[in-house]
Amino acid sequence: MAKERPLSGKEPTEDKEEYFDDYWAEPPRQPRETLDPRSLTAVDRERYYARRDAYYAERDAYYAERDAYYARRKARGNSDGYEDDYDDEYEEDDPPARRAPRRRKRRRRRKPHVIRNLFLLLIIGGLIAMLLGIPPIGAGEGTRFAGRSAVLLAVVAEDGYHTDAVFLVTLEQKTHAVRVLELPGDMHAENDPGLRLDEAYGVSGGGRPGARGLMNLCGDLLSFAPDGYLLLDGATLNRAAAIVNGAKSEGFPTTASEAVEFLKRVFSASNMKALPELWRLMRTRTETDLTAMNFCWAARVLVKSNPKTVNADVLPGELIVTSDGTAYRTVDRKAAYTLLRSYSPFVL
Repeated sequence: MAKERPLSGKEPTEDKEEYFDDYWAEPPRQPRETLDPRSLTAVDRERYYARRDAYYAERDAYYAERDAYYARRKARGNSDGYEDDYDDEYEEDDPPARRAPRRRKRRRRRKPHVIRNLFLLLIIGGLIAMLLGIPPIGAGEGTRFAGRSAVLLAVVAEDGYHTDAVFLVTLEQKTHAVRVLELPGDMHAENDPGLRLDEAYGVSGGGRPGARGLMNLCGDLLSFAPDGYLLLDGATLNRAAAIVNGAKSEGFPTTASEAVEFLKRVFSASNMKALPELWRLMRTRTETDLTAMNFCWAARVLVKSNPKTVNADVLPGELIVTSDGTAYRTVDRKAAYTLLRSYSPFVL
C-alpha cells in the first residue's frame, strides 16, 4: 500500500515523471475489517462507519485532484498517454461500492394450491361421472325410486307425422332390471277423445315440440311423466338393426317383444364392438333430450342386465263409447295400476 500523502493541491513537475509514478501509483485503499459490522457493538459500529466515511472522503479528493491534474496537462497538450494508462490500471482496483447489510429472508409458508386441487377434483369427478353415467331425471313430481328411470322410445313414420311404435323403457340401476312397455297407437287421452297417441307427434308440430306433445299425452296415459325421450325415424332404426344383425337388416321393432329381442341383440357379448357405431348413429340421427352421461348410465345398466329376464308388456286398454255413439280406446286404469307400479320411477 502506498504511503499516505497530504492532498495539498501540489502536483509533480513535468520533468520528474518518476515522481508522477510514485505519487499516483494507486488510490487510497479501503481499510479492511475482519468482522461483519452487524456483529459489532454500537460503539465499534460507529467507529467502523467513521473510518469508512473518512476513506470515501479521501478517495473522492484523490480522484478530484487527479482529474484536475490531467485537465491541466491536456490543456497544455502534454498528456503523453498517461491518462489512458492510469485509467486502465486502476479500473479494476477501484474499491467496491458500499453493500447494504443483507436482510434475512423470511421463509414463506407455502399456501395450498386450492384452485389447482379443485380443478383436478372436477376433472376426476367428470371422468368418473362419464364412466358411471348419470340417470335421466325428468320434471315429474313425487317420491322417486332410487336408481330407477323411465325413458320414452318412439319410432317416427316416414311421413314425419305419425309414430309407428311407442315404448316405455324402464331401467333399474341396483338390480339391472330392464322392462319394456308397449303403448298402442290407437290409445286416446281420457280428457281428449279426439287425439290418438300415434298422431300426437304430428299434431304438436313434429321435432322437439312434437316430442314434448307426445311426452305430455304419454304422461296422461301412464299417470306419471317419463324422464326423457328418444325419437328415431324408420331409416335410422333400420340402420341400427343392420349394425346389430350384420349386413342383412331384419327391420325395426314395432312391438314390445320385438323391442326386447332387439335390445338383447344390441347388448349381447358378440355385438359389444358395435356400440361405438350405434352411439354415433344415435347422436346424429335422433331427437332426444338425454345427455351423453344419461346414455352412459343406460348402456351400463343394459350391459349388466340379464337378457333372459327382460320383461315385455302391453299397456291394457278399454273401449269407451260416448253418449253420441263415438267409440275410442283408452287406458284401463284398474288393470294398468299394478303393471305401472313396476314401470313408474315414482311411488304410485
